[in-house]
Amino acid sequence: MGVKRIIGIDICKIIGMLMICTLHFVGKGGVLQSNDTVISTVGYLAKSISIVGVNLYILATGYLMCKHNVKLSRIVNVWTETLFYSVPIGLFVSIYRGDLGLSGIIKSFLPVTSIEYWYITSYILLLLFIPALNQMINALNRGQAYGILLAITIVFSLWKSIFPNNGLLETGYQQGYGIVWMICIYLFGAVLRLYPIQAKTWMISAFYFLCVSCTFVGNFICRIQGFLDDGNKMFDYNHIFILCASLALFTLFLRIDIENNMIRKIVSFIATHTLAVYLITEQFKFKTVVWEVVADLANTGSYITGVLVSSFGIIIVFAVCVLIDVVRGRLFDAALLNQKITKFIDGITNKVKIAWKKQRQ
Repeated sequence: MGVKRIIGIDICKIIGMLMICTLHFVGKGGVLQSNDTVISTVGYLAKSISIVGVNLYILATGYLMCKHNVKLSRIVNVWTETLFYSVPIGLFVSIYRGDLGLSGIIKSFLPVTSIEYWYITSYILLLLFIPALNQMINALNRGQAYGILLAITIVFSLWKSIFPNNGLLETGYQQGYGIVWMICIYLFGAVLRLYPIQAKTWMISAFYFLCVSCTFVGNFICRIQGFLDDGNKMFDYNHIFILCASLALFTLFLRIDIENNMIRKIVSFIATHTLAVYLITEQFKFKTVVWEVVADLANTGSYITGVLVSSFGIIIVFAVCVLIDVVRGRLFDAALLNQKITKFIDGITNKVKIAWKKQRQ
């Protein structure tokens, strides 16, 4: 019998990916750059609500993986799925545009090492760290665990939110992109599994809406005054408002339960295919095209019509990507590809373990 899925986590993954799609739409679809004040303001409001999407996805990983070991086959499967979308989409777009440059083709075949999908590159690195992270976090009591989270909050979030141009211990991605912040958020998710927050639901909800409001208003003021990179730093994944909103919303998702088995199965089925939405829509040659098409369709009629068409367009893109991944899953299953990869990798791993034990004897 398989492990019972946590329905709140599945809903979190679906909503989180829809939020990520919304972020990409308002950014790459030109909504935020619109000269129409109403359109750009609605875009910034949508971004203020949706900016927690990436953090939610990582929190879910921490919550689910803190009690499990990571197999090498999992890493290979993620890499294989990424290649499945990166190569054909890249080649198709290149042929369609008549742009078959060697560098673009190489990037399509090396999407992880070339960091064309920053999340996947960081996620694979995170998987390598998980055994050590789990051993550490499971050895801590409640006070020690929350002490670690407090230190992380101060060093990697609060400090850089107060002094945005002088973040502590930051190298490379300073906006929460990369392995450092992913590890931090993973630890938050793990601690929430081991030592849940006991606050009342209405308090957490109010706190979440307060954080979203602070993000939106803070960004508005920064854009008007022309500082903090015109308010863009308010949307850093490791900004204190974004971190707090992410934790609050994730906690609310954990409290959701659905009794209807049919609905549970549908939600869980969709959740297992959400990563493909990111892999398809963020293929480096394709990611601007798809959202520009949705934006063009929405840029007709009244403001209300535009919002409705935009929302419907995001849902359609999400649904189509899920359906594509269902087909991919069927193809992989028919070819027994995942099973073959898992068997091959596990075989190598076992041989290495046996050789290591003999070496130590």
